[in-house]
Amino acid sequence: MDINKDVKQDQNINSIVRAIALLSLYGKLEVQDLGISEISKHLNLHKTTVFRIVKTLEGLEWLKKNSQSGKYRLGLRVLAVSSAVPRESFEDLIKEEMKRLGRIHNEDVVLSMLAGDMSICIEKIRSTHNLRTSSKVGFSNRLVKGATAKTLLAFQSDEFISDYLDRHFDQSIPDHICERARLEENITKIRRQGYSATFAELDKGTAAIAIPLYDNRNNILYSLGIIGAESRMQEKGTESILKSLMETAERLKDQFTLLG
Repeated sequence: MDINKDVKQDQNINSIVRAIALLSLYGKLEVQDLGISEISKHLNLHKTTVFRIVKTLEGLEWLKKNSQSGKYRLGLRVLAVSSAVPRESFEDLIKEEMKRLGRIHNEDVVLSMLAGDMSICIEKIRSTHNLRTSSKVGFSNRLVKGATAKTLLAFQSDEFISDYLDRHFDQSIPDHICERARLEENITKIRRQGYSATFAELDKGTAAIAIPLYDNRNNILYSLGIIGAESRMQEKGTESILKSLMETAERLKDQFTLLG
């Protein structure tokens, strides 16, 4: 990819075009991390030029450095900008389904997505109950706590999960070894049963159930969850709530297939 052939010679414009081309590489190559040499090769730019662009984007939080590999991944700023882009019809369908779930169960319904190593809440339908939870639009947390966050982690590729665990749990620390073992066991359980259920992990007195939402190539797009007071959730029953979530996921997957 030689971007130099397709842009005007004005230096300011070139800088913008090169930065956009660099950010676009992650989607084109379908990779999570890229190093300076890789970017230089794909964009046909000198490493010094690439380094300056990368450090600028890192300073502006468009890129984030992986401390283990020394490579760079997309930062949270990408999500902030993407949230301002008009939603496609599939996202509109998801919101309508979330409203329907809210009417059926009268509990908070949340939609989260993966952004780097974090779970980000990108949509929420509130219940009529006076329930205060951490899960507000824009709320981010690690993938080790909460039903929607754990769902996003559990249904990633084995390579992603292994890399995530290696980076976040130091095997030389006894507490980390135990915590990692518990999380791995939990991930196995979530994968086996197809959903995650948590109790008071992020907020006291609350319970949550979450499932993955897939595209037509079976890649996880989001996690969809229902959160409510633990007493009400137990009264309504996991099976009833899970059934509604699973039916919603099936309808959305069918719609996604139709939309292409």
